[in-house]
Amino acid sequence: MDMIDPWGSTIIDYEKLTEQFGIRAFKDVINEIPDASKLMTRGIIFGQRDYSRITDALNNNKNFATMTGMMPSGRMHIGHKMVVDQLKWYQRKGSDIYMSIADMEAYAARGISKSESRELALVEYIENYIALGLDVTKENFHLYLQSENDDVKNLAYLIGKKVTFSQMRSIYGFDNSTNIAHIYTPLLQVADILHPQLEKNGGPKPVIVPVGPDQDPHIRLTRDLAAKFNEEYGFIEPSATFHRFMTGLTGEKMSSSKPKTAIY
Repeated sequence: MDMIDPWGSTIIDYEKLTEQFGIRAFKDVINEIPDASKLMTRGIIFGQRDYSRITDALNNNKNFATMTGMMPSGRMHIGHKMVVDQLKWYQRKGSDIYMSIADMEAYAARGISKSESRELALVEYIENYIALGLDVTKENFHLYLQSENDDVKNLAYLIGKKVTFSQMRSIYGFDNSTNIAHIYTPLLQVADILHPQLEKNGGPKPVIVPVGPDQDPHIRLTRDLAAKFNEEYGFIEPSATFHRFMTGLTGEKMSSSKPKTAIY
């Protein structure tokens, strides 16, 4: 089985991905979605996991949350607009929005300081998100730094009890040269995705995570751990959608960490 690198920027074979990792076609649920967005109807969003939980919430006025994150590693490019457009759509549908600034992951995986991550996120990304129409003033919009969110850090530590290094190595390809902080970062992402379901945030609820297909390893790990902690926390396995990448100027995925690929 091939391995997907969530921190890389390689070209994705979408058809092979859906077959190999069991991602379901988004077109299977499109007729259940009220006022589907253009990204949905035009097939830009091509895959999903458990989206029926979200269509149920949309059609029956049930509470749900949308979780997203950013690992600031460079300037915001036009490819990021795809996520912003999805957040805006879910916000209009009444979803709680949770947004993590992954400063701890940026430090572990890219060597970017926490202060630089904060500056990049707030000035380069959030200001552009606002300009693109995302309403960050709403009470149900939650923006935080990983390094300052004790709930996320504590949850990451607890769920680490249910994961072995062998599992992490098989999912992410970690080896003897991988630093421990980097090995820990997937647990922070899992905690980011699950923490909207903590009691202080309203308890268990459907959560949708709109991502590119390179992030599916995180989604699969999170769903596995949510099931393992269901009895203790009541976690519902999160749902996910997968969108196509905007092709960069070099033919590969547009990436902030590879400036020659991007349009800013």
